[in-house]
Amino acid sequence: MEARGEALELITREGSIVFEPRTVKVTIPFTKRFEREMRNQRNVYVMWRQELKPFKAPRIDVVGRGIIDSSYEVIATDLGFEKYLTIIPPSASLYNYSVVTSHELLVQLPIKRKVYYEEEGSAEVTVYIV
Repeated sequence: MEARGEALELITREGSIVFEPRTVKVTIPFTKRFEREMRNQRNVYVMWRQELKPFKAPRIDVVGRGIIDSSYEVIATDLGFEKYLTIIPPSASLYNYSVVTSHELLVQLPIKRKVYYEEEGSAEVTVYIV
């Protein structure tokens, strides 16, 4: 995991996810992406082509909260059968949080926000939030 200015990059063997206040760029092969609206929330999902292995939170021995570069809060959770990261962006971001598991990415945002996608095949997608 690496912080660069207003961005946070999560690096895996399969590729990377770059979180910025208005975009999320995924360069991991995926099978599909879709949206679901529930109550006052819009959820964007990106499903990985294959399971991210090994999927480990940074310093998995310290499961819990951590702030990276005073901007992003990263919460590592280990349920025994699944490990995942919750990424909470800075308050000026247009989305509320993201969850990264070994199977998918979830970006949760208010329903009033619009989402646009830029895809390059099935290996890269950028989610633009306005």
